[in-house]
Amino acid sequence: MLLTAGCGTPAPSTPRATVPPPTSSPAPVPTPTARPPIPTASPSAVPLPTAPPGTTFIDIPEAGIRLPVPDGWEPIGAEALADPVAREAIAAKYPGSGKLLNALDQLGSRAEPVFLAADPSAASLAGPLAPNISVLVSQPSVGGVLLDIAAGFIKDALTKVLGATGEPAQERVTLPVGEAVRFHYAIPAADGEEIVADAWVIGAPRGTLLVTLMGSASTLGDVSPDAVTGAIVPLTGPGS
Repeated sequence: MLLTAGCGTPAPSTPRATVPPPTSSPAPVPTPTARPPIPTASPSAVPLPTAPPGTTFIDIPEAGIRLPVPDGWEPIGAEALADPVAREAIAAKYPGSGKLLNALDQLGSRAEPVFLAADPSAASLAGPLAPNISVLVSQPSVGGVLLDIAAGFIKDALTKVLGATGEPAQERVTLPVGEAVRFHYAIPAADGEEIVADAWVIGAPRGTLLVTLMGSASTLGDVSPDAVTGAIVPLTGPGS
């Protein structure tokens, strides 16, 4: 008989517990904090000029501007200036205005008269040239070299019709309503009265404008041509 050492049924082995591998915890994500807004400088609005003393703004929608007109002057609108009968009445009432209206006619379709204001005072009506300011509009609005070209045409027409004694003094200026070319004409004295005649060709938002201011020096008084045109501002708001 064979004897086998250690015979018998082997004891069941105990299963080894499985240990899960360590897992790394995600690092906490820092909560972003809102940064305070960086202050930005807001552009400050440039204040528009006010009407010079002794003048009142008048809206001229056809030109898209507000024009300071000397107090007491009679305003005449585009409708009357387009009426031949009304123009004859204007020329008959205001000394020297016929010459201005003829100058406007010389420009033809290049510029449309839309406003005129004249001084109806007794001193003005008794003089050789009633002080007046006029506005004409041409399309389109131009600037730069084109403004210089347009100003050249207008300068020649006015020089001839006004009877200026020579080429007008000319300079480039910047007005609140746009860049401009300014002319100062030398006009022969009438009845011993010095005559003031200035014109501005302006590249305005609503068109190219011709603004003239004329009159005898004594009746113009404290009216400063540069102060008047320097206060012209664009017409804003509904219907402008």
